[in-house]
Amino acid sequence: MLPILFFLVFNGKYLSLFHDAEKISLLIALGMILIFDAKPKLQIGSRFWAVLRDFAPLFFVLVVYSNISILIDKINPKDMDNILSKLEKTIFGMHYSVYLQRFLFEPLISFATISYATYYFFPPVLALMLYVKGKYEPFRRLSAAVLLSFFIGYVGYILVPAVGPRYIIADQYSTKIKGGGLSKTIRQKLDDWEYTKRDCFPSLHNAVILLCLLFAFKYERKFAWFFLPFALGLFFATVYLRYHYMIDVLAGWGVAVFCFYYGPKVFHYWNSKRRLYGFEI
Repeated sequence: MLPILFFLVFNGKYLSLFHDAEKISLLIALGMILIFDAKPKLQIGSRFWAVLRDFAPLFFVLVVYSNISILIDKINPKDMDNILSKLEKTIFGMHYSVYLQRFLFEPLISFATISYATYYFFPPVLALMLYVKGKYEPFRRLSAAVLLSFFIGYVGYILVPAVGPRYIIADQYSTKIKGGGLSKTIRQKLDDWEYTKRDCFPSLHNAVILLCLLFAFKYERKFAWFFLPFALGLFFATVYLRYHYMIDVLAGWGVAVFCFYYGPKVFHYWNSKRRLYGFEI
């Protein structure tokens, strides 16, 4: 968040911090961090603050996502789609999204669209489920792993900005994605809510959902089996609906496996440091 604020102030756009909803969220997030940091001094011990602190990271990653285009435009304004597109063609011998257009029919499009949209619901539902059941240790391990995956993903967006196959190789599609009224509405809403347009590599949809699925099978197995068809549908949808190259998907899965292993280690390291200096977690 601080680098984004720095670029805004340095480029004379600090007034937008008070007039733009996405920029105002930066100030809110910064204020929350300052309050949490001051908690031991202020003796804020209410349950409300504890819950707010535990779920604040989800808000923080959304704030960064909605504003990260500022960093991308300043640090690396050139899109890398040509490289990703060529890599996909070289490694797999085809563009999978082009190949899959032969399977475009309404029921599958609707299922893929709904599955893709579960990205915005499955992680918070799983986190809330763990929290309500008092599984605080698994909850914080999950949070740490998800935060780490977002951090890696945001670095990827900056280093390898890309808008995706639906724009770059649009001329290779002979069939448009239509689907029913519900799927059209969902896809339109997702496009409207997508603040960052150059967010392909790695695919955080694949990374976060696989990561949460792994945690669900470890701590909430019944819920994991219930969600599994939608998770598989999401993996398929990211390419089928032309949002991602296959190389993005593989990178996302790699991020998920990495964070599943190292996320809890980050949590335990941070926890030990906080306890060392007298902070509660």
